[in-house]
Amino acid sequence: MGRKQKAQTTLTDKEILDQMQALLNLRSASSATISQSAPSATAFPQSTLKLPTRFPCLYVDGAGQGADGGWGLIFYETLDRVIELGGYAPDTTNNRMELQAAIEGAKLINSLKLEVTVPVYTDSQYVQKGITLWIHNWLRSNWRDHSIKNQDLWEELLQVNEPNLQWQWVKGHSGVVGNERADRIAESFARGKPIDLKDFRLS
Repeated sequence: MGRKQKAQTTLTDKEILDQMQALLNLRSASSATISQSAPSATAFPQSTLKLPTRFPCLYVDGAGQGADGGWGLIFYETLDRVIELGGYAPDTTNNRMELQAAIEGAKLINSLKLEVTVPVYTDSQYVQKGITLWIHNWLRSNWRDHSIKNQDLWEELLQVNEPNLQWQWVKGHSGVVGNERADRIAESFARGKPIDLKDFRLS
């Protein structure tokens, strides 16, 4: 599959982080959806930012800027404990960066040794369907399907995928804060201008 060019999100880092802080101040997962005026009339039709309501959870995303690519993720252990990671790769495609984000996210969850189910949200149907549906046919055919692209990354994802990871698709650029943040991280690395990342383990 070819590289897809993702639309630029209309949310700024400050707006995303302000919404996260508003959620932290509430100290209540039951109040985890906050409505406010959107940055522009066309940003989000319902003018609603959708904040995490289930913990722990992970959002992963990839981005392409020409031949350069970036991946990003944000892991929510609790409301006020997040880990953000990102990376860069040259001469790549958006799909490879989506896969790399998924791989790095799975590695992170494994390193934390969590024994609970962790939903992993991606706006890439290529990743979500690949790891939950297509992978079974690829394995049955011993990867003999010549239409398979990025086999190296699919095999790596398969190695780090664990039963407690629950792969779910989320619509991109729809006001889902975790997805918007992961997207911004990925794009910043793809542009060669990484933004500051948060990691509660360093505090």
